[in-house]
Amino acid sequence: MVDWERGGILWRQGQFLTEKATESFELVASGDTGLKFPIVISHDCDISNSPDCEPNIEIIVGTRIEAVDGNCTHSKNPRKLHLLAKQGDADVCLELWATDKRAISKLELLAFKPSNELTLPTKELLTLQRWLAARYYRTAFPDEFDRRFNQTGLQKALIKTLKPLGHHIIAALFDIENEENVGRKIEDLYTLTIYLLYDTASDPLVAERVAQEAAQSILEIFERCCYDTENSTWHYIELLDCHPIADTTMTYAESQSLKKWNIDHLSLRSEEEQPMLFI
Repeated sequence: MVDWERGGILWRQGQFLTEKATESFELVASGDTGLKFPIVISHDCDISNSPDCEPNIEIIVGTRIEAVDGNCTHSKNPRKLHLLAKQGDADVCLELWATDKRAISKLELLAFKPSNELTLPTKELLTLQRWLAARYYRTAFPDEFDRRFNQTGLQKALIKTLKPLGHHIIAALFDIENEENVGRKIEDLYTLTIYLLYDTASDPLVAERVAQEAAQSILEIFERCCYDTENSTWHYIELLDCHPIADTTMTYAESQSLKKWNIDHLSLRSEEEQPMLFI
């Protein structure tokens, strides 16, 4: 009998179900055994709460893949996440989809112990937590800014530049001035500063060089898409600067004041728009 008052439960967020538990809950097709692995994603406090109040535990099924894609690590993509679990000393690459969550009975899960064969390192658990939170808390830019960003070709160009660099660049962070979303005329500029946050964990010198080169490419993209060389004037969005910045040097206050731009970013509006032309 579990003593819910004293938190007498073994399960924690980020733990994997055993093959036996997975079969019992019918979470994975028989042919996918060894390829798909359910992970507990409910918060520890919710897990330990009495089933009278919270009868279910949330899990998500991870699928084994050959290698991680840098564009799906560090919770960059709010819909898909790549993680590195551990099976002994070996890495196991997993792909998680935000839509593949399930709820299972808390009381029934207590009949099983967590897997001791497959584990999630602390760093990967933190990434999982951030990714789960980002599903409900992520950036939505002003409609007019998004319209200009898409129609000028900036979005496609930035995706083409940054997508191959996912293993080194953790995030593109936007600082938009004059961000209000109403009463903006076509001649009113948005002014933007971009920060490219690069990873220092594995090869910081290479990551820094990659971020510097990407920053230069982005400056050129904005000049090509939004700068009128004949009249020496900016249109639609003016890029003030693009800064490479190490993940170890950005302060908490800075991170809270910036907006993360995702490669798969969708705006507040979804209808198609016509291309913009210089006026």
